[in-house]
Amino acid sequence: MDAHRLPLIARVLLPVLFAVGWLAGLVGQWRVGDTTGYMDVYPPLLVLGLFLFALAGAVARVDLPRFGRARAGAAAGVLALVSIVAGYLVLSVILIPDKLADGGGETWFSLLIESWFWIGVPLLLSGTLGLLGWLAAGRLVGHRGPTVL
Repeated sequence: MDAHRLPLIARVLLPVLFAVGWLAGLVGQWRVGDTTGYMDVYPPLLVLGLFLFALAGAVARVDLPRFGRARAGAAAGVLALVSIVAGYLVLSVILIPDKLADGGGETWFSLLIESWFWIGVPLLLSGTLGLLGWLAAGRLVGHRGPTVL
């Protein structure tokens, strides 16, 4: 079965599931920030984020079949990361603006030293999980051809 021949319910369900998961993460993070006064990310929210990265790759495979390469799944995972970080930043500005002004003990130098980790690891992880979601969706729709990156 090809991706564009999937039932409409399957092609609509994945993006809706992604949107619901994204909003659940936003509400969960808002509750954490509102309750504690800090924007800590708790493990259930991290697991939800990992699931959303893979789901974004699956959405790219099922709903955007013209992007027939596996790198589209990786790009979808990275775009999911970008959307999550953007939502987190908006919440941070709304919920804890006074804590953002002092930097919370971070300096520009310490941020520069740690930037490879705080940027590189999430990009690698989100891209990899997006790729895996893309491949899994390909198996579900019955794509048997070679996967070209």
